[in-house]
Amino acid sequence: MKLFSIGISLISLSVVGVSKLSSEPFKYKYEITGNSKSANDIYNLYEYKEKLIDIYDEHFLALNETEREKKLINNNQLFKIDENCRAYYASGTIVVLVGDGKGLTITGDLRYDTCDETVIRTKIYIFDIFN
Repeated sequence: MKLFSIGISLISLSVVGVSKLSSEPFKYKYEITGNSKSANDIYNLYEYKEKLIDIYDEHFLALNETEREKKLINNNQLFKIDENCRAYYASGTIVVLVGDGKGLTITGDLRYDTCDETVIRTKIYIFDIFN
């Protein structure tokens, strides 16, 4: 009986913890952490960023604010760009971890709606040298 009570307590705490993660409103931000600090992994961060923005624009941008947030919470795995990364929604931000997640982290903003003209695809020209 004691073990059953502890189990119920842990389940209720985890449900409260999950609801707190998603209770903060969407901040229109993303965070991507690379696998390592190698030059190749840093370059790949910007590829992941471009894909994340494409996914957001395709699946979420046209939705109203309430629908967008619900879909982000329930479908954050859409941002799992490949088998080497995992994605989740935390504190109002889309978070993507690549591999071990021990590399550099890039953050950025996402557009609020289709009329938003915020520049979100800043280009790092040094990477063009390596292409």
